[in-house]
Amino acid sequence: MLIRKQGVRAVVFGSAAMASMAVAMGADAAGPAADFASAGTAIVSVDQLMPIVDYESTTETGAGGSKTTDSATSIALVTAGGGNGASAISFKVLPRIAFDYVVGPGVTLGGSAWVFTNLSANQSTTPGGGGSSTSTDEPKGTYWGVAPRVGYVFPLGDVVAVWPRVGIEYGDIEIGSVTNNGVTTSGGSVNQLALDLDGLLVVTPVRHFGFTIGPTAGVPLTGKINSTTTIGTVSNTTSTDVSMWYVALTLGVLGYF
Repeated sequence: MLIRKQGVRAVVFGSAAMASMAVAMGADAAGPAADFASAGTAIVSVDQLMPIVDYESTTETGAGGSKTTDSATSIALVTAGGGNGASAISFKVLPRIAFDYVVGPGVTLGGSAWVFTNLSANQSTTPGGGGSSTSTDEPKGTYWGVAPRVGYVFPLGDVVAVWPRVGIEYGDIEIGSVTNNGVTTSGGSVNQLALDLDGLLVVTPVRHFGFTIGPTAGVPLTGKINSTTTIGTVSNTTSTDVSMWYVALTLGVLGYF
């Protein structure tokens, strides 16, 4: 009878130990996507590193309600670099450094920031028949912005998750004025407050590293273009409304800890 009781106890203790080991192994076997979505995870990413395809539209409202719209659709292999048309004054064409924190299972709070500035800008001309070169300064620009946001991570498997996010972004562009040979080229600024929307697919082939791909959009809420005109020693600044729309399919990278 004693042997039978000891055998029963051994089976019970052995089963409990095996169950505990199975639970522990199951937790350890959770895929990277589950780790990514777990509370306490810190996520560092580069958003909009590669705008695979994007559409930008800028509408400026002038005096008397007249409107001028400048739009462009582009494809980039590495990153957008601005250019002619709408992209020349878009906040969205720059990659963003971002930080997010999983405050609860799947719930993320964070934001992104970006900055670009010209350290120098000038044009040099050398006469074809020889002689001294001439150099003139050109306007220098600074782009910067911040975009706080909230999101939710939905793991779809061991290595794939969906990460929708919504936030508010503020962007600003400052173009400085320059004077060459007594002639002043006026500067100005552009700023906008917009709704920021992302619907990202996150692929984490290994723990602590992943890629993001998906649509992103910037919906303008309010914006201004401020232009400064200088005649002689008198400067005059005018302000007009502007709306910059942005829709794109973008690629990014991230690390999480």
